[in-house]
Amino acid sequence: MTIDEYLRDIGGRKAERDIPSELKPFSCFVPDSGYCILAIPLCVVDSVGAKDPYLYAVPIPERYVLEKGFTFQFGLPVVDAEYDNTFGLMVDEQYVTWDAGHESDPKNSMANMESLKVGDVYTPVAYRNEGTFFDYNGSFTLIYNYYRPSADEVADLKAGKPFEIRIVTIGGVLLILSKAGGQPWQDAPFTPHYARVKEYPLPSGNLGYSLLLMMTDAASGRIQSLRLIGLGHDFSVKLREVIMESLEKPFDNDEYNAKIDKVYRTYSTKDLLRFSIARFKIAE
Repeated sequence: MTIDEYLRDIGGRKAERDIPSELKPFSCFVPDSGYCILAIPLCVVDSVGAKDPYLYAVPIPERYVLEKGFTFQFGLPVVDAEYDNTFGLMVDEQYVTWDAGHESDPKNSMANMESLKVGDVYTPVAYRNEGTFFDYNGSFTLIYNYYRPSADEVADLKAGKPFEIRIVTIGGVLLILSKAGGQPWQDAPFTPHYARVKEYPLPSGNLGYSLLLMMTDAASGRIQSLRLIGLGHDFSVKLREVIMESLEKPFDNDEYNAKIDKVYRTYSTKDLLRFSIARFKIAE
């Protein structure tokens, strides 16, 4: 694989930036990630071996690379950055760089949401494991990242199909449980400490948060289905309350991952439904 092929697959492009000359060939702009350097996280270098190193490369914010430093292996920059197979690259939002006013800037999240379309590569899930992810970038997104989803699975996320979402807090972990159409219940852990945006203002009056439902193909990262819904006011108030309580507590990544592992060892998704503290449902 080449950098051009990689960027084409994730919907990115090369960038001309004022950075050290040895990094210029790996400079790129990626929607939802800003200006980045395509690099291999140090924690996965030992896994590369004889495989294509581009399979282990990820766009890492340019500012982070310049601050933390880099080496070269396998013909690519190597950067000491934390990477999780489930959650992807975990770098603080302060390192993300945008052009002023760019539509992908979190401050312009609604414009970014409206620019998405079926068939696009959604970079936050490109090359990530199959699963369900709950994300916040100024607005909430619930992503069903299935490997080659069937026509029925795609259809279950479309308008007119029933949908239910619940909040569960257990063992120090916030989980979002959801059921789309005739699909089984899915669960997604969420911590606001990973989110780039740390403000969660409620809409005025009796309105609730908006939620973008998205089906993506884990094989390609391409969007298969999109649906925008409004969450109920009471549900939104409870969601914000739980999130703000979480932000007030100290956070340690290793400890958080250990808590998630313990929850999944102890409870099935069906078990977790019993611990729901709020729910919102859209009938067919």
